[in-house]
Amino acid sequence: MSEKIKICVVGDRNAGKTIFCNLIAGQFSDAAQLLEHRRPTASLRVLEFEHEIDSKTSIDVELWDCSGDPEQEKIWPSFRHSCGGVIIFSRDTSIESFVDYFVESGAVQPEQSLLWINKEGGPKLTNTVVPDIHQLDVLSDIESSKSKFAKFLRKCVKVESEVQDRDERRIAA
Repeated sequence: MSEKIKICVVGDRNAGKTIFCNLIAGQFSDAAQLLEHRRPTASLRVLEFEHEIDSKTSIDVELWDCSGDPEQEKIWPSFRHSCGGVIIFSRDTSIESFVDYFVESGAVQPEQSLLWINKEGGPKLTNTVVPDIHQLDVLSDIESSKSKFAKFLRKCVKVESEVQDRDERRIAA
């Protein structure tokens, strides 16, 4: 299994990506702190931390907090390179360009993608290749947000491990 995994958090401006990343990386733990330290991301910010997968296994996580500025689309290839998972953040349903580029292009397997609609209520999305969709305001349920990320991360690590095993068998054959 890989000792490090890169998870990209992409999406529209003001969708809540930085708040989510700060929460998951353990930078801040309550809603007031998270809101106080919210700032637009210029290009990219990488947060590194260790996450326990199970009682015996931990993994180093690189959480890439990617700017939602449309001008940054030209550097998406660097986000996509060696990506072990992608979380697409939105406050509405304008996700097509992110799904097309990161999931449908084959950068990650659909199982390594998560669509996070960062608000309560609203229309449910069903017409997407992304199998895992959460409609939850990060600040309204911090513990649930952490739990959903942990479950997603375990799935990404499993897929990465399976891909690595398959590649090693192919080389050995």
